Amino acid sequence: VQYYMNIAQDLPPKIDVISPEAGAFRAKLSMVRFQVEARDDYGLTSARLSFRILRNEQKGEENMEKEVGKGEFPLQLTGKGQTAGGLLSKIVQDFGANEGDRIEITAMAKDNFPKIPKEGKSDPVVLSIVTPDELRGIIAKEQSRIVSLVGKVRDEEKTQIEAIKERIGSEIKEKKQGNKAKAANKAGAQK
Repeated sequence: VQYYMNIAQDLPPKIDVISPEAGAFRAKLSMVRFQVEARDDYGLTSARLSFRILRNEQKGEENMEKEVGKGEFPLQLTGKGQTAGGLLSKIVQDFGANEGDRIEITAMAKDNFPKIPKEGKSDPVVLSIVTPDELRGIIAKEQSRIVSLVGKVRDEEKTQIEAIKERIGSEIKEKKQGNKAKAANKAGAQK
């Protein structure tokens, strides 16, 4: 009797930041809700959010981005087996960022592989920190864009409804004409 074994290599966990979306804007006193999803072939033991604060600095005529702070927050994972999710809410000022800064956030998860656990990282998500007035302007612009899109969808829907009504009307008219022709043929055949 021969037995064959395939030994699978331990892969690092996969972790994704579900929210906030990349390129989001927040004011310094805004609440940010982080949601992550993680999965691993052996199971997960821990997760954290790592962040860097990036600031633009003018050096002569050059505009350079400089890291002015960094840190991390533990992330509680909930789930069973090889898949888990995590939520964390923080106020932007908890990061130590100022208006004009950007916060680059990366989620990390560690697996429970014996001896040498592996760690996986998400793609970075960047939040831009703006003034409350700038945030209100961004929100107003987005609301206006959404209202415009809804209007376009509504107009398209009306156009489609009219086309359907027209097609149904034509089909009903054709059916009535067909029924009249059948009745006339029947009447002619009876004479």
